[in-house]
This record gives sequence, C-alpha cells and structure tokens, in this order.
Amino acid sequence: MVEHFGQFHSLMPSIAMIFHCIDIADDTVSLDLTAKSARLAVSWCDYLESHARRIYTMVDSPEHEAAVRLTKKLKPNR
Repeated sequence: MVEHFGQFHSLMPSIAMIFHCIDIADDTVSLDLTAKSARLAVSWCDYLESHARRIYTMVDSPEHEAAVRLTKKLKPNR
C-alpha cells in the first residue's frame, strides 16, 4: 500500500490539470489553474484513496484467503 500511495504525489496536480483543461475547452475560465479544479482533484484523490484502502484491506482479510484457497480447489488441474 505504501508503494501505491507513493504514486499519489503527482496524481492530484494531474487531475487538477484535467479538470482545468475541461473548463478551458468550455470557455468558462482563464488560463490560470482555478481553486475549483484543485478542489475537484482533491475530492477525487480522497475517493481513490478510500477505494484503494478498501481493496488492500480485502486482500489481507481471512475471508479473501479462504476464497483463494477454495478457488484453487475448484479449478481443474491443467
């Protein structure tokens, strides 16, 4: 998970630029990056972080281990 979140340092600015480019294409803002674009990017990063935490937590759960073992037993040997 540390490696995954280590990649987030450039994620927020990149998403902010995407939102800003969308606003520029709509002729709704000037060329300066807006606070609105930054806030939207932060919201997306929060969402992505919570989603990643749920996924990583699921992988470490005993239920996941049991499901993996059961899947291996159910798959035909090739």
